[in-house]
Amino acid sequence: MRDIKRSHTFFLRGRINDKQRKRLRDVLSSLLGIHSINMRPEKGRIKVSYDLQLINYKSIEEKLRKLGLPPAKGPLSLISSSFIKFTEKSEIEQRSIDAYYHPHPNHGTVK
Repeated sequence: MRDIKRSHTFFLRGRINDKQRKRLRDVLSSLLGIHSINMRPEKGRIKVSYDLQLINYKSIEEKLRKLGLPPAKGPLSLISSSFIKFTEKSEIEQRSIDAYYHPHPNHGTVK
């Protein structure tokens, strides 16, 4: 199955110091499905590229909170976050429905 590549920028509530940056990079890099991490610590931004089949926006967001780097909570951030979570969930559900009704031609054949 092909990767479902996604890339999102997380806007944090403040700047990221050097210690947080190292910890953040170590933790996120260790997660299955994370392809790349680009940070703008002075602006509190983290751009993460990932495989949606292995990890999702919500899981990354929760990991950031656990690291003490919660995403910003302005009205636009909340709307954007909700929309991303909804579309990712819908895409995963649609792919599982498609796989059920349209199985791969080599699956299920007996030789």
